[in-house]
Amino acid sequence: PITITGNSASKVYDGTALTSNGSKLTNGSLVSGQTATYTASGSQTSVGSSNNVPYVVIKSGSTDVTSNYSVTKVNGTLTVNTNSMTVSSSGWSGTYDGASHTGSVSVSGPSSYTIKYGTSSGTYNLTSAPTYTNAGTYTVYYQVTKTGYTTVTGSRTVTITQKDLILNGADPVLKDELVAVRKDSPLVVGLGEGENFIASDIPAILKYTREVYFLENGEFVHINGDKV
Repeated sequence: PITITGNSASKVYDGTALTSNGSKLTNGSLVSGQTATYTASGSQTSVGSSNNVPYVVIKSGSTDVTSNYSVTKVNGTLTVNTNSMTVSSSGWSGTYDGASHTGSVSVSGPSSYTIKYGTSSGTYNLTSAPTYTNAGTYTVYYQVTKTGYTTVTGSRTVTITQKDLILNGADPVLKDELVAVRKDSPLVVGLGEGENFIASDIPAILKYTREVYFLENGEFVHINGDKV
């Protein structure tokens, strides 16, 4: 009896079939003067494993004498492993400009792939990336898939900050400032030490300051605790 074993082989997925057409004698021996041709049959294209079945033809001269041997076959294994791709992403950060923003996802490795997006982690139900216009911080989640490749997930952030309001070339209006404009009804500004006031008439602020300024109709003012 003899034992023949099919070759084993492996590679990462590339869309083509993996084969290894050889086998070898791993136990026993041939009659002196006889020759053997060892082959194997198997093919694996998708990610996974399959048998590589060995075969042998034994000849004495030109005569096939294989049937005179008890042949035990041990399969080899053909294995296609999951390939990998490189994915990078960039978000967007800037000041509100009225435009839509989303960032980008770049993939290197496979020539084609599928990207899906979502607005919550683990959910990828959008075929195009969501865009954002209004001030705020937003997280865009993505999933990149390709048959035979490891799925890649990740996220990027879109940050849109509030735009400072500029009035007639004056300093930007900050969040701790108050803006007022007189429209017909009286409006008075009170000037204090480390504090300033806006009121509709003087009596409302007399206990805080004696220094006041009356706005003309259509005039505006913006104040904080330090300046007017």
